[in-house]
Amino acid sequence: MSHAAKEDLARILGVRLVIGTGKYLGLSSMIAMSKTATYTYSKDRIWQKINSWRGCTLSKTGKEVIIKYVLQSIPSYIMSIYVLPGTAINDIERMLISLWWGGGRGTGDIKWITWERLACPKALGGIGFRNFHDFNLAMVAKQGWNFLMNPTSLVSQIFKARHFPRTSFLDAKLCFNPSYAWRSISMSRQVLLHGCRWCIGDGSHIRATGYPWLHSKVRNLIPAPQNQGVYDLFLSDLLIDGVKEWDVDKVIELFSYERARVVIQTSLFPSVQEDRVVWQ
Repeated sequence: MSHAAKEDLARILGVRLVIGTGKYLGLSSMIAMSKTATYTYSKDRIWQKINSWRGCTLSKTGKEVIIKYVLQSIPSYIMSIYVLPGTAINDIERMLISLWWGGGRGTGDIKWITWERLACPKALGGIGFRNFHDFNLAMVAKQGWNFLMNPTSLVSQIFKARHFPRTSFLDAKLCFNPSYAWRSISMSRQVLLHGCRWCIGDGSHIRATGYPWLHSKVRNLIPAPQNQGVYDLFLSDLLIDGVKEWDVDKVIELFSYERARVVIQTSLFPSVQEDRVVWQ
């Protein structure tokens, strides 16, 4: 739409035409083709904070508090919406490790231990700093978790209508020209698949393969490859009609011995009437 057409539309609607977009917590309301500007603000804020402390003599305890409770919190909002590129995360970690080892004076300081080691819990020999890649995926995965828990919310309905109108969130694929937000949520979906599990009601919404529903400490989903007919089955097809019990003969026929044993050992609770997702 041309600028003149936008002005005419704004005049008809009785609203004011604003050129440009605003920001909220450093994040622009519109994301351009280049994603660099999405995280440049956070990088600049971190670097400005580090520069303001260059003249101060900080102990290791002081640096630890500053990194954990000030600097690591700056990109939290952006990381809760988008999965940042690896280069952006590396830049942030490089600035923080520069502050830890040399006061943030530059890249000439010796880095005695890598950030990956520092990001380990103290019980494992690290400092307990944040692993930004894992934190980023976990924060974005909360958006997908809201889709599962609150499918009637406005944001859930908008995303479903735009990106997966004919399927569920767990089965959704990347459509043509996906938005940056949807691409990020799709990338973080593996976090949900590893952390959540289906409680079996009637089994009509749970696929036999690809969905986490097994009560197993090793793996909670049935992996590929399997017999061709298994991929189209729901758990309701593995239950005895009218009774909430496994059809043992059918399960043994479709799966290997080890996998069938895990399926049969998965408990079915009569009190659970509907299929639902829980965090295990």
